[in-house]
Amino acid sequence: MEVEKYTSLLNLMEIRSVLSKKKQISKDEIEMIEKDIVEGIEIIIPDSSSFIQSNELQKENYLYPSDCLILTL
Repeated sequence: MEVEKYTSLLNLMEIRSVLSKKKQISKDEIEMIEKDIVEGIEIIIPDSSSFIQSNELQKENYLYPSDCLILTL
């Protein structure tokens, strides 16, 4: 049984940011890591309905906006 794997574009952007800013990893290494992550994974891109759902979630819980969007996706 094959398991479907998903991640959001926002997650990839967050990973790049953390690896470059906090871990100070080189751009080439980050690109290799990203390539490994996205291999066999479907990338989900938020649309307007995702933002509307995220807004409702944020109103209820006062989470960080990016966390709400990731949870919504």
